[in-house]
Amino acid sequence: GMAPRGPVRVAICGPPGAGKTALARAAASAAGVGPVGHGADLSIHARRHHDHHGWGRNARSTAPPATIPAHVAGPDDDDDRAVILLDTPGWAPSSGGGGGANGTVPVSCPPLASLVPHLRGVARDADVVVLAYDAGGTTREVTERIDALGALWLPALREALRRPRRRARASGGCQPSEREEEGDDDDDEGTRRIPVVVAGCRRDARRGEDASGRTPVTNGANGNGRSDDDAGRADGEPSADKPKKPKPNLKPNPKPAAPGASNDANGGDGGGDDDVDVEAALLALMDAWREIESCVECSARTGFNALKTVRLARRGAIFPAAPLLRAQPSRDPSSSPGFAAAELSARCTRALADVFHAHDVDGDGALADVDLARMQRRGFGVAPAPGELDGLKRTCADATNGAGVVTLADGDRTGLTLRGFLYAHGLFVAKGRAETTWTLLRAHGYDDNLEAFVEGGEDG
Repeated sequence: GMAPRGPVRVAICGPPGAGKTALARAAASAAGVGPVGHGADLSIHARRHHDHHGWGRNARSTAPPATIPAHVAGPDDDDDRAVILLDTPGWAPSSGGGGGANGTVPVSCPPLASLVPHLRGVARDADVVVLAYDAGGTTREVTERIDALGALWLPALREALRRPRRRARASGGCQPSEREEEGDDDDDEGTRRIPVVVAGCRRDARRGEDASGRTPVTNGANGNGRSDDDAGRADGEPSADKPKKPKPNLKPNPKPAAPGASNDANGGDGGGDDDVDVEAALLALMDAWREIESCVECSARTGFNALKTVRLARRGAIFPAAPLLRAQPSRDPSSSPGFAAAELSARCTRALADVFHAHDVDGDGALADVDLARMQRRGFGVAPAPGELDGLKRTCADATNGAGVVTLADGDRTGLTLRGFLYAHGLFVAKGRAETTWTLLRAHGYDDNLEAFVEGGEDG
C-alpha cells in the first residue's frame, strides 16, 4: 500500500559504548522535545556520563522515546510525518568469545547468534535504523569499529529481517552474502530491507595519531560544532533543493548520498590525512551494504549533527534510495559519460517508464514541454520555472550522446525521450535527491514497493 501515514520510527542501536543514549538525548534536546528533569532518569544519565566504560551495562538507562514534529525533523520536504526516536537497550555479546574493546569484534563473529534476536526486536518496531559507532579515539580504533559494523552488526540486522520461511545459507555470517544471492536486481524475496544511517558518535573525542600532539580536527564551526545545518558541508547533508557541486566521486557507483556520504571527515580545513582512512572505511561499508542510505558524524557533547542524524534517518525512511538503485551496478564506465547517473533498478525503471508513457499523449516517444509541465504539476504541484526544462534537456542530451532528446515533428521544438527521462532520474538519485523520484512516482499511484496501487494509477 501507500507509505504508512504514522510517524517514522527511528531506532538507534549499535555496540556497547557507541554513544546511542547520549545521541538520543542530544537529538531530542536539539529538537526542543527532550525530557528535562525526571530526577532518577537524570541522575542515571549523569552517573554514566563520566564513566564511558559503563555505557552499555545498565539496560534500563536508555533514553525515553521522543516525538519530534515534522517541521523540525523534515524541514525540507512536504511530508507531514513526525519522528518517534527510540533508544534501544544496550547489547553485550553473550559469554564465549565476547566483543573486543568498545565495539570491535573478534574475526570469528561468535556473537552473531545472540545479536540477531536482539535486533529482531529492534527492527520490528522501526522504519529506519541509526547504527551508531564510537568515532572517538585514534583513527585506527575508529576504522576498526567501522569494519566491525560490516563484520557483525550489518549481517545480524539483515539476518534479523529475514523471514523464517527462508533459511540463511551457511556462510561464515561475517560477510555480506548479497553478492552471490542476487540474480536479478530485485532483492531476494525472503528479506525485508530496512534503511540504515551509520552515525559516528563522540566525534569530539577523536584524537590525531601523530606524536606532535596536534589539536584534533573537529567537524564544526570553530570547533564547537553547534551548527546543525552547516550549509555546504559534505557530511551526509542531503543536497535537498540546493544541489552542491558533487565531491570527486571515490566510488564507481555513486550511492544516493555520494555528494555527502563521505562525511568530509577533515572538518573542511585540511588537517588530518588520517581521516582519509575513516572516509575510505565508510565508503567501503556503503559499497558493500546497500541498505546504508547515508553516513554522518556527530557529537552528543557539543550537539554537532545530533538533529541532522535524525533528519537523515527520516529522509532514508521516507525517500530511500536503495529500492531505486540496481543491486549490482554494471561498473561499465562507458555507459554514462559525464557525471555518472545512478543505475536504476528494474522496478524503478518500469514505474518511471509507465509514468513517461502516461504523459506521452500523442505516443511519439517524446515528452514535449507541455507534457513535462503537466507531469511536473501533477507530481509536485508547481509548474516548471522558466528555462528549467531547457536546462534539463541540455543535460540529458549531452550525457546520452544526443539520445535523450529528439526534435519533434513540427521541426522547431525538442522533446525528452524515455532514455533522457530515465537518465535525469538516475542523476537525481546519484546527487542525493531520491525524494524527487519518489514524489513523482507516489503522485502517480506507486507504493513503497514501486508497484501501482490503483489500477492504471491515473486519477486525472
